[in-house]
Amino acid sequence: MSKFLFIDGMSVFMQMWHSFSCCDHNGKQSNGVGGFLNIIGNFIEDIKPTNVIICWETGPSNYRRNIDANYKKSRFKRAKDDLAERTVQIAKTIKILKDTPICQIYVNDCESADAISYLCNKLYPDKQKIIISTNKNLYQLVDNNVSCYCPIRRVYITEESIRNNFRIFSKNFAIANSLCGDISTNVKGIKGLGFIRISKMFPAIQCRKINLNDIFTASKNMLLVNKLYNKVFMNFTIIENNWKLIQLENQIIDIEQTNQIDNIIQQHIGDFQHQNLLFSLAKTQLPINHEKLIESMFYLFENGTQL
Repeated sequence: MSKFLFIDGMSVFMQMWHSFSCCDHNGKQSNGVGGFLNIIGNFIEDIKPTNVIICWETGPSNYRRNIDANYKKSRFKRAKDDLAERTVQIAKTIKILKDTPICQIYVNDCESADAISYLCNKLYPDKQKIIISTNKNLYQLVDNNVSCYCPIRRVYITEESIRNNFRIFSKNFAIANSLCGDISTNVKGIKGLGFIRISKMFPAIQCRKINLNDIFTASKNMLLVNKLYNKVFMNFTIIENNWKLIQLENQIIDIEQTNQIDNIIQQHIGDFQHQNLLFSLAKTQLPINHEKLIESMFYLFENGTQL
């Protein structure tokens, strides 16, 4: 049975950049590339996927920035040297993984979440899929065939865990985020609202899929009951814009971008250039578990299915 592993490349890379520590043969910090290669081997060994697709991104989409110029604007100014070094390490990571059976998707003006959503909803709707990311916004994709894995907490995110931890039905996660806001993307919510409070104000959000009109109608009918309903009603335009920024249900990437993704998938051979990978690892001399990485790639090569 096919099992697809979709990796949010930038999300996992940034986690490794901040939490992993290693240097190359020249003594230069290589946290991102070393940590990413190391954890890839762990993912494949633990999950045993038949296919692995890494989705990279170039930055916030123009579509979302046109709705809100502050979308995904960093709260902290990063040093130019830091940004330049990250870019170099990401490029090195992509280059090394080209000799493996892993498929890598990199499309201009396409966020990794949109690429993963397209893979889940359009290309492989009936396949078993695991998404690896620290991005909670991807929880809206979770269903019977999709689960998420958080590499920070090392836990799987399922429909049941989302309902237990957030009191939200997974398919309503974008609506809930639109109400309470999303710090990671700089989307401002309604002050005073959190997941638990939202679940109490709008009980249906816990057990079945609803839409924004349901939230609007419920708020309008409860204006005199609680001032928070009034805040939701009066700020509904903001909530609608937030939803446009957060939702992954309606595809926002255009036909040219989907064609690029389709072409990458169709042209992917899944070959394993064993000697090339060994040469790349020997060249960088990163202090990572080379044996596990090589073994995981052999496993993927031998057990992989056609994309």
